[in-house]
Amino acid sequence: MRQAKLFGSMILVFITLSCRSLQTDVMPTAPITSVRPETSTSKAYRGWLVINAQTKDTIVQEQSEQLFIPGSNIKILTLYAALKSMPAKLPTALYQVNGDTIYIQGLGNPTTLHPEWGDRELIELIKPYKQAYLAPSPQNLWPWGPGWAWEDYDTYFAAEKNALPLWGNQLWAIPMGQNTEFYPKSLLNKVRISAEKPAFRRVRNANEFFVPQRLQDTLSIPLLTDDGLTAKLLEEASGTPTSLQPFPDGTSQLLYGRNRDQVLKKMMWQSDNFLAEQILLQVNYQRTGHLVDPNGTAELAKAMFPFWKEKIRWVDASGLSRYNLMSPKAIVQALESLYDLAPYESLKSFFPAGGQRGTLKNRFKNPEGKPYVYAKTGSMGQVYCLGGYLETDSGQILVFSAMYNNFTQPTSSIIQEIENKLKTLKSEN
Repeated sequence: MRQAKLFGSMILVFITLSCRSLQTDVMPTAPITSVRPETSTSKAYRGWLVINAQTKDTIVQEQSEQLFIPGSNIKILTLYAALKSMPAKLPTALYQVNGDTIYIQGLGNPTTLHPEWGDRELIELIKPYKQAYLAPSPQNLWPWGPGWAWEDYDTYFAAEKNALPLWGNQLWAIPMGQNTEFYPKSLLNKVRISAEKPAFRRVRNANEFFVPQRLQDTLSIPLLTDDGLTAKLLEEASGTPTSLQPFPDGTSQLLYGRNRDQVLKKMMWQSDNFLAEQILLQVNYQRTGHLVDPNGTAELAKAMFPFWKEKIRWVDASGLSRYNLMSPKAIVQALESLYDLAPYESLKSFFPAGGQRGTLKNRFKNPEGKPYVYAKTGSMGQVYCLGGYLETDSGQILVFSAMYNNFTQPTSSIIQEIENKLKTLKSEN
């Protein structure tokens, strides 16, 4: 009997000590709140991290080191790499001149002949010469990124990438009153006008396009790119006969194009995947002398974000790939790096602004008018993420990342939960 009582007492002491030990392990050093899920989002896989930009205090933390598919939140990393690596004007091409012949090597600039930029610097450079030779794209420069969905081949957000994009590597159909203008014009004979909405915009393995008869807005359809087509389009625009030939050794000159920050703002505001992919090629060239880093993004990640300790996965520049894996902590650390790199007033001009511009134009509206959320969205099927900066009523700046994956309910319910939480943080901090 006495042994039984002693044994029972030992068990009680052991349980008591274990409970105290468990409490000690999870006790935060400062108050940290989690996010109370809306009823409709309770089954979503969710992670949050919110810190104060000035004091570095953690305000919200929930599964902040777990990995999520980030979608276009990846563009936050691309933005940082570009601001840190690229000159104020984007390099367009290397060139050499030999008499009446010019040799061109593209450097990935996405703006040449793009309808939204009107960049003709390269075209005007080539015009006076009797012959132009274009260097082929590197063989290891694949037109798509790893993990992109093949069925997106005919959608505007999956334009192919290459060394010298022309026309944004897309066919453009632009309504002009009762008529439609097509660019590049040499592909007009490849366009079929359909009275009904076509099932596909382009044949999968050929540059044959399907365009509805009545267009309300500009339509862009990705080209099936190859070096021969690029040379043909360059000749069409410049009037100078253009052929393919390796770029010669020797001293080269560098042609610059459009302002870097203008391109980066469009990339962020409109979540433009094509711009992001081409910009990262340019970052690679600035760092390594090659458009494609043979080490992929692994070395870039080490160079740009050496403080990342967890095993993230960064495989493309746009976020189209479902192979990308990021944590709220990694996104917040990237946002902190941006905050330290550029003055805040300048930095927030790169981000969509709640109720004002970009992908947040219709969300996070402030009745007082001034935006209080500057953040990048990231969305695809069963994925919604938002990362950026929150300005509170007391004048604090909070850095935040909210990541939601694996949900089946409407994305609008996820967005509403994030908006409710950010409004609360705005008023309480």
